[in-house]
Amino acid sequence: MWPILCCSVTVFAIIIVKFRQLRSMRRANSLLLNAVSENIRHNRIKEGLEACEIPLAPIASILKAGILKFDRNRQEMKEAMENAARYEIPRLESYLPLLSAVSQLAPLLGMLGTVTGMIYCFHGIHSRAAALEPVYPAEIYAGIWQSLVSAMAGICTAVPAFIAYNYFVAAVNNQILEMEKAADNLVELLFD
Repeated sequence: MWPILCCSVTVFAIIIVKFRQLRSMRRANSLLLNAVSENIRHNRIKEGLEACEIPLAPIASILKAGILKFDRNRQEMKEAMENAARYEIPRLESYLPLLSAVSQLAPLLGMLGTVTGMIYCFHGIHSRAAALEPVYPAEIYAGIWQSLVSAMAGICTAVPAFIAYNYFVAAVNNQILEMEKAADNLVELLFD
C-alpha cells in the first residue's frame, strides 16, 4: 500500500502543477500575442521584441526567434522559430512521462498486493491444515480483505492518472498548435 500511496500523491501533485502551468501559459500567451501583433502592425519591431520577454509564455521564445530574423527571408525565419519550438515542446511535456508511468504502475502494484494477500490467506489455511487445526473463516477474510483493498487502491490511483495524462496530452497538443499558428501569423505580419 505504501508504494500505491506514493503513486497517488505523485499523481495529484503532477495534476496540480500541470493545471497551474498550462493555465498560466495560456494567459501569458494571449497577452504576448496581443502585444506582439500590435507592435508589429505599427512597425515597432524593438517593442515587439521586448514584449517577448514574458518567461511563462512558450510562444515568447518562438516569436522572439522569428522577430530576430525579420530582416531575412521567410524560410530562415521559419527555421529559427522551428528550432526555438524544439526547446519549448519538452517544457510543455514535462511530467507527462511520469504520469503515464504511474497510470501503468499503480494497477500492477495493486495486483501485487492482491497476490500477496492471497498468498497470506492460503499460507494460513495450509499452516492450520498441516497442524490439523481447524480453519476459521476470519483468518481467510483478512487475506481476502488485503487483496481487495490493494486492487482497489491501485485502480483508484491509475484511473485519475490515466484521465489526467490524456487531458494534459490534449492540452499540450493544443499549445503546440497555438505555437504554430502564432509563428504563421508572425510571418504573415512581417512579410505582408
